[in-house]
Amino acid sequence: MVALGRRPAARRAGSADPALDPAAAESAHQPAPPPGGAPMSTGVLIGAHRPPDYGVVVSVGINITTAMLLVDYAVHGLTTPTPWAGAMAGRLPRAVRRRLDDVRAFLGHGAVVRDFLCAQLSADAVEHREWPAFRAWLAEMPVGPLEAMIDAGILTNLDYHRDNEPSPEVRDLLARIPRTEAGLPDFTVPRAREAALRAVIAGWGVPRPAVALRLALDPGGVRSAVIEILDALWDGGFGEDWTAARPALIRLADEAEARLGQSEALPPPARVAWITGLQPDADIAALLRGADRVVFAPCLHLGGYLSILGAAADRFVLFDPQPAHPAPGAEVRPSAQALDLAALGPALEALGDATRLAIMLRMRERGELNAQQVAEEVGVHQSTVSRHLGRLEQAEMLWIRREGGVRHYRVNEDRIRHVADMLRRALVRGEDAEGRG
Repeated sequence: MVALGRRPAARRAGSADPALDPAAAESAHQPAPPPGGAPMSTGVLIGAHRPPDYGVVVSVGINITTAMLLVDYAVHGLTTPTPWAGAMAGRLPRAVRRRLDDVRAFLGHGAVVRDFLCAQLSADAVEHREWPAFRAWLAEMPVGPLEAMIDAGILTNLDYHRDNEPSPEVRDLLARIPRTEAGLPDFTVPRAREAALRAVIAGWGVPRPAVALRLALDPGGVRSAVIEILDALWDGGFGEDWTAARPALIRLADEAEARLGQSEALPPPARVAWITGLQPDADIAALLRGADRVVFAPCLHLGGYLSILGAAADRFVLFDPQPAHPAPGAEVRPSAQALDLAALGPALEALGDATRLAIMLRMRERGELNAQQVAEEVGVHQSTVSRHLGRLEQAEMLWIRREGGVRHYRVNEDRIRHVADMLRRALVRGEDAEGRG
């Protein structure tokens, strides 16, 4: 997920903000005259491209696959835009959390599913509008498109390793992938897809690599796993959120369509701010460059962030139309607070044992350790250590790397920060929660 953006700060009365005022933007982007008033040279060639078309879509598919991505972030201790993802993660059945672990490597947390549906469905497709239609579309998807979706996940991961230094284990697995002259995996060669998946899965350090590999090689199994996860999210509360928000999202889409007609003079960054109410922190013009069409998609639970995704010649700009936090004095629903606390439970239980806490502290001091090294450091029997490591692993407190059949553990610092932040929000009042973190 490309997450960026912040809510624009208030401006002085009488000042024009080009991001929110089309007339001001038009004058603000006029080229300055050359020094001395001399005419510009006419012999310079300047690259150009056609401006994109713009549109708006209200999509249950984009929303629930984004929810899948955010919940996977929360399950694995990564930062999320709002507390909602952590709350949902805390009430997912254990079997569904395992399914998330099994698919997250080759589906990129779920982002690959979201990108795929955006490329496959036209903006006016009924599958965008209705959950039963979207679910049926997934359930009836042929094997060919499913294989294409999995291959897209493989290629996305390999692009990542091309730009980042992989571990020695992953580097060795990458070297075993049969490739074309262009350097891409040659999926026409038997077992090439399996070789690529082994590298991808090892790079993510998933808890059950053999299960993940078998699943990734079975497109029908991947389809069933994705539907299982999305069903759990829908039944666990997302369906209720969507049903309540849908009328407002449709009204917002109508308003955005009207605003698009009033902002033809705006360049892409200003138009994004004009439609979403968010001022991007990154170079959004570069992210949208080359798009034939830019589609705005209101999306729940993104808070004050944007998410930009590409599908063929289209770019989708996801934004949350709701405020990231309740207004001052607004009452926080007890159910939301209870869900946050439920998400804390496994982590606090894991750290509440003296031996497990000692293991975490030794890993923090020494870095990566295997089970035998942990037993020596803490001074307990290896079978006891294995049991404690299993509890810490279930609570997502550890990162795991496998090398030659040996599991190496290190502290999942992102998860620790996330747990500390949830605990602070639950127990510290008002400004102290912001100022003493």
